[in-house]
Amino acid sequence: MTLQLAPDFSAAQWISDELRRQDWWRLVTRGPLGFEAYARLRFIPDPAYPGMSENDFEAQDDLPDEQESLQQVVATLVGHTQTPDDLYFAIWDGWPSGVSQLDVPKWSLTYREFVLLRGGSADFQKWRAPQWPDEHGRDDLPTPAYVWPADHEWCVTQDVDPHFAAIGGSAAAIEALRAEPDLDLVADDPAVDPPFYF
Repeated sequence: MTLQLAPDFSAAQWISDELRRQDWWRLVTRGPLGFEAYARLRFIPDPAYPGMSENDFEAQDDLPDEQESLQQVVATLVGHTQTPDDLYFAIWDGWPSGVSQLDVPKWSLTYREFVLLRGGSADFQKWRAPQWPDEHGRDDLPTPAYVWPADHEWCVTQDVDPHFAAIGGSAAAIEALRAEPDLDLVADDPAVDPPFYF
């Protein structure tokens, strides 16, 4: 499947329905509930103390690239869905990117709006959109806020604010991710607030 706009938001309704049982902030930072297991993919280590600012974090040269880490996560997760070539990608419209600034209908979750794209796992490994260059001619797409397969077997959630992405899926899918040596992945409990930078 080639990456394309998905103007029909029915594919995202299952996430919208989550607003009935959790508030919007928890939904955009931690994702939908109801999975067998959860994990957090950390892009930088958790804060060392309560109230720590990201400005206080000392940059490290060996930190993984967010996009590459997410691509590795999705490459592993597609082995845990019956629809590996039918994935959805929600791009937050606050990014200064050509695709997020398109004048198209947007899927809304209270204080966040997204352009919804549909494609296959190979599309995410390339993650380019040459038909939608931004004002500077770049064709890279920003990191998606949500990625999920059509069969809802898992969901990856990354809001613009936290230092991590949240992942829900089967126990086998999360265990497969935890076995990846290049990923900074920790178990997550949806009933417990994770550490946040301030």
